[in-house]
Amino acid sequence: MNNLEKHQNTPLKSSKSILSDERFFENAKVNSKLIYDWLQSFESKNTQDNYFRVVKSFFKSLSGLFVKDITHEHINYYIEELKKQGKSRATIKLHLSALSSFFELAVDFDLIPKNPVRRAKKIKVQNDNLKSKILTKSEVDQILASALNIRDEIIIRFLYLTGIRVSELIAIQWSSFKEFDEYIEVKVWGKGEKLRRIYIDHDFFDEIKMLQNLYDFKKKDHIFQSVKGKPLSRQDIFNIVKEVSLKAEVRIEKHNGRFMSLVSPHWLRHAHASHSLNNGAPIHIVRDSLGHSSISTTNVYLNTTPGQSSSKYLK
Repeated sequence: MNNLEKHQNTPLKSSKSILSDERFFENAKVNSKLIYDWLQSFESKNTQDNYFRVVKSFFKSLSGLFVKDITHEHINYYIEELKKQGKSRATIKLHLSALSSFFELAVDFDLIPKNPVRRAKKIKVQNDNLKSKILTKSEVDQILASALNIRDEIIIRFLYLTGIRVSELIAIQWSSFKEFDEYIEVKVWGKGEKLRRIYIDHDFFDEIKMLQNLYDFKKKDHIFQSVKGKPLSRQDIFNIVKEVSLKAEVRIEKHNGRFMSLVSPHWLRHAHASHSLNNGAPIHIVRDSLGHSSISTTNVYLNTTPGQSSSKYLK
């Protein structure tokens, strides 16, 4: 009995989307149990979903190959394809990290002798230019004015005013809000399942509550839902921001014969940080609002006053 067979009865933690994607396993020459066991090592559902997308993308680009057939040359080919697609340095690093982790498990299961990612040549990827991803306040206003409906406008405004990540946005429920006289507290679950609190004003919360008129909401429901009443996914939010930004004609370029906007939800997070700091927000408040672990050693000793959030510095 090999190591892979020993894991056949291990309970799975993988998400429903991963478990149900049988077509991928039928078409790709990869053992589904190997994938499942690999994903179990990650507690975060976001990590499971992201890493599974990477493996799907990799094996779809090399259809017909078994795990044992993969060499460092295939890794090199795949990374070059990602570069041709204009993937960012951070995205390529994510793909390499996921693939390296996957093939390490394949080595442990005696399916391959060595991890091919470790033997792949180092690909130089130009550093992302953060300055080029900072939207101006005028551009943000253009995007907001181009929203297709009230829900999409509130999504974009929420991302900009709070600077939260997409994964944090889609997890917010009506029960996440708590009203105080001077502000509204929002509980946000960040990276590593760390809880933090951000703050918005009553006027914006009144706008958010308008969403309750669209659907039959319950307290534990996610605030952002589709017309069918299902919680929006990260891809849904990505598509909304892309579509609205294209309509607003903000940061447009032609790619594969089609016009598209370069703006992504994370650009609104960049804009939040940049604009709030420029408007005088204390750096430790921005750090805590965004959920950064630290800015410098000194900032570890700074405390954010309850009720303060960098959103108050943006209008």
